[in-house]
Amino acid sequence: MTAVVVASFVVLLAILTALEMADQDDLVSWAGHASTVHRLWQARQALEHLPPERREAFLAATSFCHEGYTVTSEPAATQGTEREAVQVRTELAARLRLPEGGVQVDRVMLQREDFAYARCRPDEMRFPLSGLVISIRLASGGWLNAEIHPHEWHLHSELVAWLMRSGAAFLVVGLAAVWFAHRLGRPLARLTEAAQQFDAGRVVRTVPRSGPEDLRRAIDAFNAMQQRIADDMTRRTQTLAAIGHDLRSPLTALRIQAELVEDPVLRAELIRSIDKMTRMAASALAYLQGESREEPRRRVDLAALARSECADHVAMGQVASYDGPASLPWPVRPDALARALRNLIDNANKYASGACVTLAIEGGDALLRVSDTGPGVPGEDLPRVVEPFARLSAAREAAHGGFGLGLAIVRAVAEGHGGHLELANRSPSGLLVTMRLPLR
Repeated sequence: MTAVVVASFVVLLAILTALEMADQDDLVSWAGHASTVHRLWQARQALEHLPPERREAFLAATSFCHEGYTVTSEPAATQGTEREAVQVRTELAARLRLPEGGVQVDRVMLQREDFAYARCRPDEMRFPLSGLVISIRLASGGWLNAEIHPHEWHLHSELVAWLMRSGAAFLVVGLAAVWFAHRLGRPLARLTEAAQQFDAGRVVRTVPRSGPEDLRRAIDAFNAMQQRIADDMTRRTQTLAAIGHDLRSPLTALRIQAELVEDPVLRAELIRSIDKMTRMAASALAYLQGESREEPRRRVDLAALARSECADHVAMGQVASYDGPASLPWPVRPDALARALRNLIDNANKYASGACVTLAIEGGDALLRVSDTGPGVPGEDLPRVVEPFARLSAAREAAHGGFGLGLAIVRAVAEGHGGHLELANRSPSGLLVTMRLPLR
């Protein structure tokens, strides 16, 4: 908003400056311009009150390349008969309140030695130059002579003064606009920060009502929404956790009764079904714990955490190796991250020959990668496999005892850290899963 305000004022000032300069395209317009009339009137008034011996010093001090003056006993301009000369003479006489004979105007070819052109840079103007010479009779005797030449593109003193006044006015207005924009932007910034915090950690932070009425309504809606979402998630987690907890007792009782069944085929089928229900309940609870962001962040050594998980899986007879820095302190939720890493290593051992865990820093983020040399995932299925209960093949998942929650848990943990999960197939085979964990 500040940039738009500043850019608007700059463009407006440029347009006004261009219009001001374009308004002085011809000699008649320039001669009749208020700045020209004003400087001629000032010069005439000053010369009327100066003694003759001080006139030369005054003329030398007030004359420069684009505004030269002389005082002579006879007018430097003749009584020009061209239309523009007559027009300028009539207008100046009226505006300076002089009789028509007191002003003479003529078009002449100006040379470098005329007036104060000698003060111009060699490349500033090309001579001879067609212009107007104006002679004004002085009451004290003599004639004040001035020149008007085409100089629409030079910054004369009046234009510089106008630019300074306009710039100062724009600066005051611009500062006020920026201040109001900042006041309007502060509630927006607080709303954005609260939304980011709620997205990253499900932290409900009530945003104070401030700003215009439309923004206040948006803040009220956001406060109500985040509180409603947080309450719904809490109720859902508590409900499912209670269901999972309450299921353990009847499932345990069912298993004990199943063990008493005499038919070995029926007994094995019942035990397999009960075990599947137990694992399903445990997977659902693990998914909810992965989505939960109540665990506080702590600065832990990611390298030590990855090595520990690899060692635990090796101790269970699985294949897991670590490659990365010896130490990498990073602010994470260690329990949730360990759960996600276990899921990835388990998947790599279920569907491939083992897991390779790597750790690196890229662009200010910690990258925790788990790769394997298995068949990978078809490209069109990569976005789908991270959804809860998504399965590439029901038979394939059933053979490995999966319920389609492993990668969903990993994604929930990554997003709970303010990061995201990336899946990519390796060449010639295998799957690479990357958890990107930002520092903030």
